[in-house]
Amino acid sequence: MIVNRDDVDLSGADLDANPYQTNADLFERHGEATSDPRRFECVVSEEPKHIVNCEMITHRAHHSGQLTVYLGMNEAPGPDPRFL
Repeated sequence: MIVNRDDVDLSGADLDANPYQTNADLFERHGEATSDPRRFECVVSEEPKHIVNCEMITHRAHHSGQLTVYLGMNEAPGPDPRFL
């Protein structure tokens, strides 16, 4: 699930826990959600920008690694390198 709004009600019965039918759907949505860094413009830290950028890159790399390992364990092809 990708939360891209400030007001998300997770208690609703209409929440689809698995909206993606195939791995290709998941890869496509992941690429869309992470391709524009301006989507993440909010104050989350008072650290200098270069520190925050470094933390964001390592955080994204961590999750890309998680995805790669998970897909490998399920014998699925890895993500498109353009989205890593």
